[in-house]
Amino acid sequence: MILTNDDEVHRRCLSLRIHGMGRERYYYDEVGYTSRLAELQAAVLVSKIARLDDWHENRNRIANYYLDALKDADIILPRTYEGNNHVWHQFTIQSDKRDGLMEHLKEKGIGSAIFYPVPLHLHSPYAMYANGEGSLPITEIVSKQCLSIPVHQHMTLEQAENVANEIKAFVGMKQVAKA
Repeated sequence: MILTNDDEVHRRCLSLRIHGMGRERYYYDEVGYTSRLAELQAAVLVSKIARLDDWHENRNRIANYYLDALKDADIILPRTYEGNNHVWHQFTIQSDKRDGLMEHLKEKGIGSAIFYPVPLHLHSPYAMYANGEGSLPITEIVSKQCLSIPVHQHMTLEQAENVANEIKAFVGMKQVAKA
């Protein structure tokens, strides 16, 4: 715990505990840490450990449903690799129609999120690791296309089906080249 009556110390402590995030969410002013866990939160998490495997299993069930249901949709799906065990904290797709898709989902009562709208190398504390805009072009393209759709341990397959159907209704299906 830190106690202060200095506004600058207070601001800096708040920033440092969330990766150096500044006054605006997901915009970073300096290199920081992930340091937000209180003892009460730790006690609650210990009680949840017994359910962790079941929750991971359900997240995998939802993610696998999306991977199958959306395989022909005009989006880029996340890839998984043989032998890896994914916990699906997020299920992030890519679409060149991302902003419109997000608005469509919102209109249908489906939440979605853009977690990192600006690539890290374009934030001042990380600028030294790249050469400004255009220096990491793939990162910059991906940051404009990424959208995370719902995936959580209490989600049902029916809810996932609704999400997938709305995505397909908006983006359409991939075009197959004709010979």
